[in-house]
Amino acid sequence: TGSGLYRFDGIVFEAFRPHPGEQLLSIDVTSVFSASSGDLWFGYSSGGASLLSEGHLTHFTQADGFLHGRNVKRFLEDDNGGVWSATLAGLRYYRDGVWTSIGADWAYPGPRADWIELSDDGTLWAATGETLAYLAPGASSFTDTGLRLGYAVFALTPDGHIWINDEHQGLIRVQLLPSGGITV
Repeated sequence: TGSGLYRFDGIVFEAFRPHPGEQLLSIDVTSVFSASSGDLWFGYSSGGASLLSEGHLTHFTQADGFLHGRNVKRFLEDDNGGVWSATLAGLRYYRDGVWTSIGADWAYPGPRADWIELSDDGTLWAATGETLAYLAPGASSFTDTGLRLGYAVFALTPDGHIWINDEHQGLIRVQLLPSGGITV
């Protein structure tokens, strides 16, 4: 929440209390993600990320390659154990203790990452602030679908569609193609 991190057991909300001497980077938590390892990732409205592993916090800021000062929207884990982070400052990838900025060298077609999702086949989909793009499994460059978007969030469905809520077009449904790409 904007006033801290809480745990809910189905009946009661309880404020998260880190180990003595540790604290969150901010009380304004904008995203929480549970990795397959059981670790928790937290993102903040002012940027930065924290990893809660074995009860202890590790923080990632601009000094660690994680952009600071921009809202962290979402984390995802890929099939290789890497963690993707969508932020209003761009897309980041974490693997083996290192954050990588995803930009022109990956043909990433936008200034930010409003939202990300992984499809069942391992394709990473991203709303970039300008378009909908995807990274096919094993690829090292994104493909721009040509669908122009403003600020957008979306969800993938089991029947092969993407429901997109775009600031300019409202709610739209897009069909995923087996070859990659989309039809509107």
